[in-house]
Amino acid sequence: MGMDATIAERMSEQHEAIDARLATTAMHLDAGRLAMAADAAAALAAALRQHAHVEEAHLFPAFASSPVADLDVLATMHAQHAEIAELVAALSAAAAAHDQGHALQAKAALHAALGAHDDEEELLCAALDRSLDAAARAALLAQLAR
Repeated sequence: MGMDATIAERMSEQHEAIDARLATTAMHLDAGRLAMAADAAAALAAALRQHAHVEEAHLFPAFASSPVADLDVLATMHAQHAEIAELVAALSAAAAAHDQGHALQAKAALHAALGAHDDEEELLCAALDRSLDAAARAALLAQLAR
């Protein structure tokens, strides 16, 4: 990754790690390995919490103060974080309780919620990459890399 990395690229690296954890969780769930699914879901939840924190602490404030700020988009994404956290908690609880049916329902809903959130985030990152000056972009990239 070069010095001229985009914000979109930096965030999509985090998504790949989250998607891998989601795939592992789904694989165990689909196979009926519910204890392993519960462990995988806990790791997924931690990765999602960290990613949401990075967005809320760094990405959202940069967008809010940018020339292309859209507070409706930020409100939507903030609500999506809460929804995603609830769904991964429901998935974890169902897997831990060996309730495969409810865990699979939560997995499907989580998949849809993450897809919707990724779409919003791609638009937000593209807007930031277009609108931030070089210094502001470099500062944000440094925060995202931590």
